[in-house]
Amino acid sequence: MRPLNGLWHRAKRHSFVRGRLTRRRLDAFMATQATEARALVIHSRDIDYRRHFPNAKRISSKPEPTDEPADPHYTILAELPARSEDLIVCTGLLEHLPDPHASVAEMARILRPGGRLILSASAVFSFHGGRDNYYHFTPAGLESVLGDDLDLVEMRGSTGPFETLGVLAQRIALQCDVFPPVRPFLDLLTVTLPLLDRAVSRQYDNMAKLEPVDPAVGVMPAALIVVARKV
Repeated sequence: MRPLNGLWHRAKRHSFVRGRLTRRRLDAFMATQATEARALVIHSRDIDYRRHFPNAKRISSKPEPTDEPADPHYTILAELPARSEDLIVCTGLLEHLPDPHASVAEMARILRPGGRLILSASAVFSFHGGRDNYYHFTPAGLESVLGDDLDLVEMRGSTGPFETLGVLAQRIALQCDVFPPVRPFLDLLTVTLPLLDRAVSRQYDNMAKLEPVDPAVGVMPAALIVVARKV
């Protein structure tokens, strides 16, 4: 009976879809920002940063052999010298920091004038990371985190509204035990829902006044991506 129980449990977790939608979109955006210049990567375990930033140094709370170790709240940023970096890349971390304003202020301090900060953070996304999942961001909320020392250059949503639904279907499959006959349906939603974004011609901020929103951001992205420049 035990082998059958093990097979049933694995069936409740099995997915036929390979690769996470959120990582594909983020990786594609990072390809547009790629550089061989020196960079500081903070966390960013959800992208293949070496492919886009081959001369980067990474700080991580779960370090690999080449990474510099950090505590979960990345207080190590306060120890880094001011005006020492031209590019900082920080993805998938901001929602896990108890004081994102202070952490981004440290990143701004580390940047040289004119240097770039590339951030991504959860917007419409499943809760993850246990008790260290503090925030999910709106566009205004993420822009406020930049403070006075960083000018917003670009903000975009990582997914369209229907692709976000596909992301959420995939996260249910990844984070939940699901009755096995239902799991192929979740996989089908993951693959097909993003196709419906082609039918969305315009997105609005308000249901009554129909005020248009920035099409690059949209009304329901899974994550927000920001490029900012040090003043």
